[in-house]
Amino acid sequence: MIWTVVVAAPARKSLSRFPLHDAEAIRRALREMEQDPFGGDVRKLGPRSYRGRVRDYRIFFDLWTDEHIVDVTAITRRTTTTYR
Repeated sequence: MIWTVVVAAPARKSLSRFPLHDAEAIRRALREMEQDPFGGDVRKLGPRSYRGRVRDYRIFFDLWTDEHIVDVTAITRRTTTTYR
């Protein structure tokens, strides 16, 4: 089953500021989410909220299982304040 990955504007803006090799790894992970949003290091944060890990970065997303939509809300570098 193919999932539609929608990246919100703030997440796209963050991605454009990351170093090229890290941004490529994140883009690869986003493409892989089209096939399986649960692949890799993914943790459930809430009823629809999840977090994926790529290197030192975290991809925060919501899943709409009925419509097969992955809504990427934020992409951040993991720091001591990431989850606050």
